[in-house]
Amino acid sequence: MKHITRYFLKIRNAAVFFVPITIIALSLFLSPTTIMKETKYPLESTVTPKEISLEKSWERKNLTPVVDHNPGTSSRPFRNRPYRIANIQGTTKAYITLPGTENYPGSKVALLDTKTRTIETKIKVGIAPYGIASHPSGKWVVVTNRFSNFLSVINTENQTVEAEIPVPFYCDDLVFSKNGKMLFISNFWKNQVIVVDINVSNQKLTGKLRHLGFDRVDFFGSQKIKSEQWHVCEICGWRSKTETKCKQCGHKMVSQDIETIIHEKTGVGSILRASCGTTQCHMYRTAGFYAGNDKEESFRSAAIHSATLLASVISTKDGGWADGVDGRHHPKGVIFEDLENNSDYKRIADWIANGDEGPGIAVGNKPRDLLLSPDGSTLYVANTGSLDISVIDIKTMSETKRIFTRSPVNDLVWVDGRIIIATLGVGSGHPKQHDSGRESLDRNNPQTEFSIFRDKNTGKPLPLEQQVPLGEFDDIDGTAQEKFRDITNDLVILHPDADNVASYKTTRLFTRYTSDSFESMAGDTKGDVDKELMKVVGAFPEQIVNVKNRIYVSMSGTFEVQEWEVDRSEKTASHLHPLRIFKTEFKPGGISFANGHLIVLNQLSDSITFINLESGESTNISLREDAPEFPSNEFERGEFFVQTSIFSADQDQSCVHCHYRDTSDGKAWSVSQVMGQTRNGKERTGGSREIPDIRILTQKIPLFLEGILSIDEPLTMMMEHNPLIDFSEKTPVADLTDIFSDTTNQKSADSIVVATTAALKLNGINLSDLIKRREIFFETLSKKYFGTSYSFRDFQKFIGVYQAGASRLLPNPMDKNDLMVQIGKELFNSPKVGCAGCHPAPAFTDKINVYNQNKSFPPLVTPAKRDNIHTLISADRIDYLNGYIREWDKQDKGRVEEHEGFYVAPSLRGIWARPPRFLHHGHAVSLREVITTPKHIALRHFATERKDVSRPGNMETGLNELNGVPDIHGVTSHLSVWEIECLIKFIQSI
Repeated sequence: MKHITRYFLKIRNAAVFFVPITIIALSLFLSPTTIMKETKYPLESTVTPKEISLEKSWERKNLTPVVDHNPGTSSRPFRNRPYRIANIQGTTKAYITLPGTENYPGSKVALLDTKTRTIETKIKVGIAPYGIASHPSGKWVVVTNRFSNFLSVINTENQTVEAEIPVPFYCDDLVFSKNGKMLFISNFWKNQVIVVDINVSNQKLTGKLRHLGFDRVDFFGSQKIKSEQWHVCEICGWRSKTETKCKQCGHKMVSQDIETIIHEKTGVGSILRASCGTTQCHMYRTAGFYAGNDKEESFRSAAIHSATLLASVISTKDGGWADGVDGRHHPKGVIFEDLENNSDYKRIADWIANGDEGPGIAVGNKPRDLLLSPDGSTLYVANTGSLDISVIDIKTMSETKRIFTRSPVNDLVWVDGRIIIATLGVGSGHPKQHDSGRESLDRNNPQTEFSIFRDKNTGKPLPLEQQVPLGEFDDIDGTAQEKFRDITNDLVILHPDADNVASYKTTRLFTRYTSDSFESMAGDTKGDVDKELMKVVGAFPEQIVNVKNRIYVSMSGTFEVQEWEVDRSEKTASHLHPLRIFKTEFKPGGISFANGHLIVLNQLSDSITFINLESGESTNISLREDAPEFPSNEFERGEFFVQTSIFSADQDQSCVHCHYRDTSDGKAWSVSQVMGQTRNGKERTGGSREIPDIRILTQKIPLFLEGILSIDEPLTMMMEHNPLIDFSEKTPVADLTDIFSDTTNQKSADSIVVATTAALKLNGINLSDLIKRREIFFETLSKKYFGTSYSFRDFQKFIGVYQAGASRLLPNPMDKNDLMVQIGKELFNSPKVGCAGCHPAPAFTDKINVYNQNKSFPPLVTPAKRDNIHTLISADRIDYLNGYIREWDKQDKGRVEEHEGFYVAPSLRGIWARPPRFLHHGHAVSLREVITTPKHIALRHFATERKDVSRPGNMETGLNELNGVPDIHGVTSHLSVWEIECLIKFIQSI
């Protein structure tokens, strides 16, 4: 049993297994090296290993950016978008990556002289240069290129690219080992850390990708071969070590090297073939599994089926299901018995337990920044999609644990035995804890919460007697704030021994700080978080630099750098003390220190800010060249709103807090679209919603899962950032309480929203006054940042132009010719499976053939308890009902949710690039959960214990059912493990 237990404990999650051999054998990013692990068996000096390899030459490749799909898109200036910076110690040189934008990527690295503050030159590298790191010698910097399948090595003496190192596409951050002999790289596509072995010779740095996947040598077997020189007769073949003339036929003999096998170890593949292939069961692909003559195909099949391979051939008493009676069984019965003494079983179990996809180290989802411990023994990986930090043991090259953060981690630094992380808040709009009153189904309970079904003609809520009790919460999140008030900005100082820092506490292992304005607004719940922990100034902590006993954090949402002093004493649990605030230009990100100055890269402004730490004074230099200042048009003004926090009432929120990296922050949020109400009309947190991508929106209209929004009506989201009730008191930005309106005309969407009107009645506040205050708020801030005053409604138009003006879709790195992709495509388009019926190419969503104007379908998967609790009404519809005419779109009368629980088919384009939160309620945490039926054989165990969702046995849950009926969301229950993996791989290639 110990081997099956070890197998299940060490098994990787679904993402680890469905591509292993395809990546190893077919992908084009492989380096020209032998694809194998170093043999585990030592060789004598007279013996050379006979390598089993798929020798494949590397082909230099670039991904083609996705062009804008809107034919009416206006021309825009090229933007460099400076991202990361690497200083060369002991010099005045610093190198800055200039990735550009998704649709118009750059290909340059700028060389900055930190003393003269001038750009000396720009060096051409790959496409979309991203991360950058200096070799310990200072003689080279290495650059990751997201859209190129190689690293660029820049010689810092002559400023030329002297080498390119093959790696997968979408490499992100990178860090050298202390001795400079290894390079660790986070990979956004593979969800891995890639390892490159560095070689420095003849004053040149080169590197080779280390392949860490399933052990090929152990699978194919290994040999020890002794090579000796013999004299061999050319005529009869007689040989001798000493004679030069043949004693049998008299002819001349020639020298030859003769190889002799002195030891041979049977491979795992041979064991599988003997057990499964030669029995005729799997000599050919049967039920998707193959163990035949083709060694490469056998390797591919074993790797893909690794998660279920052993369970299918051992008995239920040993933890398998070969002799089970639940429909999952092996038709030939139990193959492996007496597991403790079965050497063949042990070999296969060890091969699976010690393997993963490769070519790198499997970590969490969407890894980003890296941190190497001072002793070089441990690597920490910030996973922005799975909301945690992977801890990697460098000696074993494997993940040992996860530190759960419940939020995307942007950066990590090491200070005096502690790790400091820049991250976002732990909230997701849900209640802090379960409440039997609020969750009651009893209509007479005074705390019971009800639906908000609306009159479709007026948009106003129906009477309470026509509403239904809501019942159990979808989730709880650890804060008392709800809806968008849960958006905040955090710094955490933690001990490496910590494994869960997802709460606002001061403990021995961690202290988590949050926004200074977290409880400052009129509508905020007060007294939930200790005041000593609300010290983070500004929004969206992006990058950290450590200077002596202080750290400096770039706050990209509010254009600031916050200074913190690190408390090095052990007498207090409070480890960070806020000090000064420095201003930058728009959206600061990368940050470093040189010559007594902070050097800050401003992404939207295309500029660099230098901050003198002694005087506090700052200066800026531009990288724009001939381009106009940002924002130069309506598109960029909309981008300003989406990407920053300036135009939110407390300047703590932005669209990209939730739509992280323009996709998702990896959570299922509870927001206005799933709100319930109390019996007195107060809005309360309801259910969950996945966070949709805000890329390629022109192919997703109508927007929202309910299909009610046009491309240019983000009004309800703008209201979430600026709820009118918050303008009834002084805000962190301004005191507007002395401003009153001279009219009662309320042509505003707020007049129909329950929370606002209920609160106004309670407090006796005039709605028109609050509308005017918000208007002045927008006009004042736009004048400050844009030089011209713009109204709240102007920004609605700007955001619409931004959403329609560029696809921002990342080019897909998957090989469309991959065998699994091709098989998956056939399954996807097959009427026996049915995926293409609702997700037809080329947009992979149906916005044409659905019979209602919202393009929405009846439910196709089991709903969550609070799914259908709120009739959604679009901002356009509210405008129409209020008599407000939008001058830029006079024809649109808006939509209202026609049928509660109907949802549009979301576009599958770019789904590979988002964190795994799927379905309308966001309950699916992998694509496998989306397409498989409950208890499907293809479901996998997770690599580590999940702390964010409930999964019995730490195993995936098939969600392809409706009210207990399977195969509603595609007919997949009959598909084999192989077919499920092929289907997933095709969906990821879309």
